Amino acid sequence: MDSYIDREEKHPRVALFHNNLGTSYRLLFDRFGDKQDLQQAILHHQVAVNLTPECHQDKSSRLSSLGSLFLAQFQKYGDVSDLLKAIEQYWLSKDLILDTHYDKPACYNNLGTALHTHF
Repeated sequence: MDSYIDREEKHPRVALFHNNLGTSYRLLFDRFGDKQDLQQAILHHQVAVNLTPECHQDKSSRLSSLGSLFLAQFQKYGDVSDLLKAIEQYWLSKDLILDTHYDKPACYNNLGTALHTHF
């Protein structure tokens, strides 16, 4: 069974599946406010980030999505470590995105918002 799981995690679309599943859990959290949904969203987005190669075009947006989840968790529950995790994810996202990419300003905006919240 473990070799089946290992093989499946190497499939190039598994990261996308986890990303989409995490987004679905985020929508559930936004609608119903269940902490377990937010935790599942974070879990699946983290798996998506971990399975996405550094050079992949979606790595930056997946890091940003994960950062948004940590920021939402901080805003809801007030744990500063979640805010620090959000800042870290936004920072990594900003560093990976190409300077010419249309989302570059959004990366700086997300990072700036989290840093402003921290201070």
